[in-house]
Amino acid sequence: MIASGRTFQFAFLLLSLGVLFVLLRMGMKGKTFSLRKLPVFDSMDQAVGRATETGRPVMFNLGTYPGSEGTPEAINAYAYLGHVSRLCARYGTRLIATCFSVPAFVVMQGVVRESFAAEGKSDKYVAEDVMYLSDQAGAWGAAVWGIMERDRIAAHFFFDPMVAMALGVLETAQRVGAIQFSGSAYMWRLSDMAVTSDYLLVGEEIYAGAAYLTKEPSQMAVIVGQDIIKWISIAMTLVGALVFAAGSDAVLKLIVL
Repeated sequence: MIASGRTFQFAFLLLSLGVLFVLLRMGMKGKTFSLRKLPVFDSMDQAVGRATETGRPVMFNLGTYPGSEGTPEAINAYAYLGHVSRLCARYGTRLIATCFSVPAFVVMQGVVRESFAAEGKSDKYVAEDVMYLSDQAGAWGAAVWGIMERDRIAAHFFFDPMVAMALGVLETAQRVGAIQFSGSAYMWRLSDMAVTSDYLLVGEEIYAGAAYLTKEPSQMAVIVGQDIIKWISIAMTLVGALVFAAGSDAVLKLIVL
């Protein structure tokens, strides 16, 4: 039984689910989708290249709280870690990766190790450079600040910055002159990141970028599906506005069905 006044909403929900289902099925059957490359990826390559030229390390920090390692944002952050790891392996640049969650630490070890292996540089993988520093935000932040100051990092990547020390970490990286990349789907974190980062991934750009990097069919299908649904919504809004401006209340009647 559909509640009165919710028929249109229910129909749009079914349409959205239908679009996603069809695209997911197409992806599972081998259909390839194309996504626009975000300009930030070229800048990542240049930042790692600059670190190589200066002989300074690259740092990747995952700010995921213990217990939230399975959130969509945390999972997508590993795609960026893999990309940065491959760049560092390719250019022979030292990569320092830290977190303050044991499950995330185990995943990060695997991602970095496999990325170096994919570039044929397994012998260059340094397990000690993937660090679990502490499960306390304050201790983790202090340790990260110390590493940044001592090693004078040249590039800093910070994703899923849920930790309370995020602003301090971002400010320290800026102070040592690191090119800084950050991203979050949480709007309340973006203000800190916007004033300290050179490149910022906002909201769903985190997910679109990860899909572009991994080329995982289901991820790409969902991103494409969401874009289609947005275009449908925009088209319906424009048509509705024009119809209403013409003096018809047909759209209002449809919405309240």
